[in-house]
Amino acid sequence: MNKRGQGLPLNVLIIAILVVIVLVVLVTIFLSGTAGLTKTIRDIFGGTIAGTDKSIAVESCRNRCNQAELLSKEQQATSAFCKKPFNIDDNLDGEADFVKDADGKKIYNEWYCSPGTGTRDPAANRENLGVGCSITCP
Repeated sequence: MNKRGQGLPLNVLIIAILVVIVLVVLVTIFLSGTAGLTKTIRDIFGGTIAGTDKSIAVESCRNRCNQAELLSKEQQATSAFCKKPFNIDDNLDGEADFVKDADGKKIYNEWYCSPGTGTRDPAANRENLGVGCSITCP
């Protein structure tokens, strides 16, 4: 007369809870549509570009220069020192500096490491950090 009590194992309860959560999410997606969900995800992950501090970008450029000097001439031309830009928050408003195009879309200024005077090229929306290096970028 050994009667054991019947009960659900803990694993079954956890799986049931997860299934209910997934069903609630799916019902929400189907009832509200994906437009609102897409906008929310875009706002969370792609809202604005915070930008890098200029002094950190200059130091990164110096590191990139040191690394690129170890490369062959062909590799130097495609190195991060020559090709990879920074988005800098020069006016310290919490967002990288930008201009708006005719459609009102933000076009972020690109700051490059390549040696120069640090002057702006307004036609290309490109700026120069003016970090000196023995590498000549194309």
